[in-house]
Amino acid sequence: MTRSIRNVVTAAALIGLTGCFEAELGRVITEANGEMGEVVDANTAFALDAYQVIARDEGNVFFSPFSVSAAFGMTLAGTNGDTETEMMETLRIDMAEPDFHEHFGALIQDLNGDFNRPYTLEIANQLWGQDGWPVQEDFLTVTADHYGAAMELCDFSADPDGCRNDINSWVEDQTRGKIEDLLPPGSIDGLTRMVLVNAIYFLGDWATAFDPDNTYDGGFTLADGSSVSASLMTAEFETAEVGWAEDVGVLRLPYDSDEVSMVVLLPETHDGLPDLEAELTPERLGELVASVEQASELQVTLPKFEFTKRVNLVPVLRELGMELAFDCTAADFTGLTDEAHAEGLCITGAFHKAFVSVDEEGTEAAAATAVVVGFESVVEPLAFTADHPFLFLIRDDLTGSILFMGRVADPR
Repeated sequence: MTRSIRNVVTAAALIGLTGCFEAELGRVITEANGEMGEVVDANTAFALDAYQVIARDEGNVFFSPFSVSAAFGMTLAGTNGDTETEMMETLRIDMAEPDFHEHFGALIQDLNGDFNRPYTLEIANQLWGQDGWPVQEDFLTVTADHYGAAMELCDFSADPDGCRNDINSWVEDQTRGKIEDLLPPGSIDGLTRMVLVNAIYFLGDWATAFDPDNTYDGGFTLADGSSVSASLMTAEFETAEVGWAEDVGVLRLPYDSDEVSMVVLLPETHDGLPDLEAELTPERLGELVASVEQASELQVTLPKFEFTKRVNLVPVLRELGMELAFDCTAADFTGLTDEAHAEGLCITGAFHKAFVSVDEEGTEAAAATAVVVGFESVVEPLAFTADHPFLFLIRDDLTGSILFMGRVADPR
């Protein structure tokens, strides 16, 4: 990449949403506590639960748990009964649903906007609903007031592929072209009734850039012990923080403004990542992040990497306990539409796609989650050298929110 600034993007879930918050004042939330802290804790617990399942795939991993939580948070507003309870348990929500929407919405609104800060973090939500199909006013109020989402009408019955293309175009625009074709062919049909989209976009340079002249081709040891050649960036930092907790090295590398950072978790050995991933609870992650200390002179070596990952969220969420929402004979979406129109309604697809690129200047990343609702159809302590597989987070440090999360198994 040669851009002067990097961006991280996420387009969240599809069940159908529109709009975006606009904020001109500075950040209001400088620390997550009270009920806001409970929302961040829930999102973090869900992020690690989802990562445990997604990480079973071999190779590189990247997704936006924040996007998925936001998308399914909006979806939650359309559920009732056991479907609502099960979805809240899967999302790790341990508070009244109205309180969750209120405080998650406040968090989204605070993260979103310009604020005259040196990085950009924008969050937009959009609803697409079937023209002429009744939608509960309470649902529209929650999604508008707390998620900044308006609804656009679309005729899925007459032109499902046209609606799919419109939604994909919106996602592509919101993610600066990084997420194309989020909804694959066949994911929308004439029985689709609503699609919800959340998009999050981050653009940021490192607080201290790596000098490209110091980047070199070096060895990166894979989990099986073999070595591959990778472009390794190296620089001496005064703004980075490093720690060592048992057999895990922890690096916090801030982006410009020192409000958002990349946290790298590096096992001591080249084959140690599976053990780290298996033990990564919210409590363990908190201990690791808290272990870092300012290092006056820290030599950091980090590979350049770029990759795209697509995830089918349906089996992931089913394994985490969300079953009823996908069962068209049992799902309760009476919070979304009236009882007569909700019969047989369920989530017919949940799609996620993410992109990340890390270079000397900063980070560019994008992710999108799509949830489709409709009727069932047939479709060293002072030297940090990341030269073997590692896990990384992109994290809002003021609130502790995990915006993105991934694994580098092979940076080529």
